[in-house]
Amino acid sequence: LLVFAGCGGGGPSPEVQLGGIYLTDVLDGLMLRAGRTLSTINSIETAEAAAPELKIINDDFYDLRYHAVKLSEMGQREMAVYARKHYNQLRSMVDSVKGSPALDARIGGEMATMLGHLEALMAPPYGEPE
Repeated sequence: LLVFAGCGGGGPSPEVQLGGIYLTDVLDGLMLRAGRTLSTINSIETAEAAAPELKIINDDFYDLRYHAVKLSEMGQREMAVYARKHYNQLRSMVDSVKGSPALDARIGGEMATMLGHLEALMAPPYGEPE
């Protein structure tokens, strides 16, 4: 029986696993944290409070990219397919921040960085993150 990545295998492919950790699960966690953090923002004050957490999430995205480079060619392709599944969600988050000039001024840079990390994961072969 041949099972393709992400198609009925009951979980992530071993190709996206490093050291017992599925990088797709890491990406899911980052997206959940980003969504939770952004859901708390309804004013400049809450944006100020959320900014440090968004920076930490971006640092974790950087770490994910650093480790994703170590995946096999097939693993990188699978990771890219998985990252594309999150793109619309993150794009929507970024657009909602851009809709408010005050919020965009405070956290727009962090959101753009986050989107850049996801876009890099969507485009194998991966290079070392800068």
